[in-house]
Amino acid sequence: MVFAAAFAGVGAAQSLPHDSFSDADRDAAKWAKTETASDATFIVQGAEEEFPFFAKRTSLVVPWGAEWDGPGAYQHHLEMLESVYSCSNTTCFSKLTAENDLDPDYLYLQRHLVTESSFSESEKYTAEYQNEQILIVSVKSRES
Repeated sequence: MVFAAAFAGVGAAQSLPHDSFSDADRDAAKWAKTETASDATFIVQGAEEEFPFFAKRTSLVVPWGAEWDGPGAYQHHLEMLESVYSCSNTTCFSKLTAENDLDPDYLYLQRHLVTESSFSESEKYTAEYQNEQILIVSVKSRES
């Protein structure tokens, strides 16, 4: 019964927009692997499954594996991931991280999903890497 409940949201996960892991994603993951601290944490928009493997960095919002903490944990991570996909600006990401007590070092963003000027004009976010598809911004810690 718990097993069935844990996977109740799996269909919803399949409905999230997800492009295949592109060459641009590989290049961005390589940059993250070589240019960020080994304990750096990310919120990943669009490559949440592959990014941790290729970058060897932690993604804070992934539902896969959370089912072991119970159906509530899986559903919560799935809802956060859906929010990550719908966020397009600094206000949304700041609200998402505050409401879910997340303190990422970086955001890994799909350029076609975000308003880049929102990040370039912000004191909290600094563009660190970009290519034709991906924008990676560092996040000024809430503790700073």
